[in-house]
Amino acid sequence: MGGSRAMTGTVSHPLLGEVEVVNNSRSVRLTARWKSGHVRLTVPNAISEKEIMHALDSMAPKLLSCKPRHASYADGHTIDCGDLRIIVTRQSHRPSEIMATPKIPVTCIEVGTSLKLDSPEVSAMISRMTCRVAEALAERLLLPRAMRLAAELDLHPAEWRIGSGRKVLGTCSSRGVITLSYMIVFLPLELRDFIVLHELAHLREMNHSPRFHALLGQYCGGKEARLRLALRTFDWPVAKH
Repeated sequence: MGGSRAMTGTVSHPLLGEVEVVNNSRSVRLTARWKSGHVRLTVPNAISEKEIMHALDSMAPKLLSCKPRHASYADGHTIDCGDLRIIVTRQSHRPSEIMATPKIPVTCIEVGTSLKLDSPEVSAMISRMTCRVAEALAERLLLPRAMRLAAELDLHPAEWRIGSGRKVLGTCSSRGVITLSYMIVFLPLELRDFIVLHELAHLREMNHSPRFHALLGQYCGGKEARLRLALRTFDWPVAKH
């Protein structure tokens, strides 16, 4: 690589490793994000490798601070979600594939014997399959209890939905529609309830004012601060990026 021209390929950065460079003629600035264990940098036309390396130098601290942790898996690895156990197993009938049939209370993620479990790429594939299992079962695992919590508080959402957010785990619209991310399946029951109660509180206070937090504190028995910290520090069993 060199010179000012449209660029697509890779560059090697001393801190970030191999960086995938993707040209987008509609881009007006450089943007970077983690994808499958490496950084993907989107660049506009007519940019040099020197400019790219300079940009990566300035982006590196922030990118490293938010580098996704790759979950590691082994044969027999179990993710215990309380009402769902997801177990990583080996299978030889389709050695290059990863398969799963979502079932409660146990789902097996069947990893082909030709795939290396300690490979970042295979770990990412297992993580994605695990998320698909959680998404397929989320309505059955999450909504009955969420509805019971709402009934106990005499609150009546207009609708319940399952969403796919990985960072935003719950929302409540101005119309009273509560959406819960399927990612909540991986949380212990107390934290699942905390997210549900947070969104239920929004039915009465559509903000994060002191009145909202007082209400939420009432709903969760004065444990809001502890539960918020537990959620912030929860060790997710799948890649969350």
